[in-house]
Formats: sequence, structure tokens, C-alpha cells
Amino acid sequence: MENSILFKIKSVWLALLCLIVFTIVLVVVDELVRSFDEGGNTAYILFGLLSATACFFIIKQNPKSIWYVPLIINSLLILSAFIEPNFWRMPPNASGIPMWIPVCGGWILTLIFSIIAAIKGRKAANFVNPKNL
Repeated sequence: MENSILFKIKSVWLALLCLIVFTIVLVVVDELVRSFDEGGNTAYILFGLLSATACFFIIKQNPKSIWYVPLIINSLLILSAFIEPNFWRMPPNASGIPMWIPVCGGWILTLIFSIIAAIKGRKAANFVNPKNL
């Protein structure tokens, strides 16, 4: 386990890398599906799924990182909740759903996966090193 790439790279750097890659994926997917998904909901749902998966694997390797990894990975969407004027409202064209629905759904999924990963990671650490009990 100590030879894995996730073990060697610090959780903060992995979370920052995920933030950058997932933001690029968000922008690219949003542009690709804009013709049939005007609100960009597909891109935000994909971002939430990627975020939850990344948090699971990062936090499972380092359970103490549960306090900052989800915040780092989702920091741009958290910031948009405060800056974006239509985040909490219906879109101006009223043909879609508010931005907060898929984004907050992703946040909830991320938190659930993070908690599960922290529990599994803590159990694995205790199994490897019984002195941690």
C-alpha cells in the first residue's frame, strides 16, 4: 500500500490537481452539451460524480484529509454559490432548473463518499497497525 502513487502524493496536491482537471472537464462538457442542455446541468452532475469519486480515493488513503479535500475540490463551485447571481434562482429564460440543484446534489454525494472513505481508511489503518486502536 505504501508503494501506491496516492500514498506518495500529498492529499492537498491531489485535491488541487483534481480541482484543475475537473474544472477543465466541466467547461469542455458544458460547451459540448450546450446544444441540448442549456443550463449546463449535465456538466455539473458529472463534476459532482468526479468530485465524489476523487474524494473517496484520496480520503481512503489519508482519512484525516476529510476536513479539507472536499472543500478544495469543490472550491470553485462553493465560490460560485456566493458570486453567481442566478445560483439560487431560476435561470432567466426559465426553461431549466436552478444551478444549485445539481451542484448541491454533487456536494451531498461528495460528503457521503468522503465519510465512507474516512471510515474505510481508518479501519484499514487500524488493521495494518493495531497500535492505532
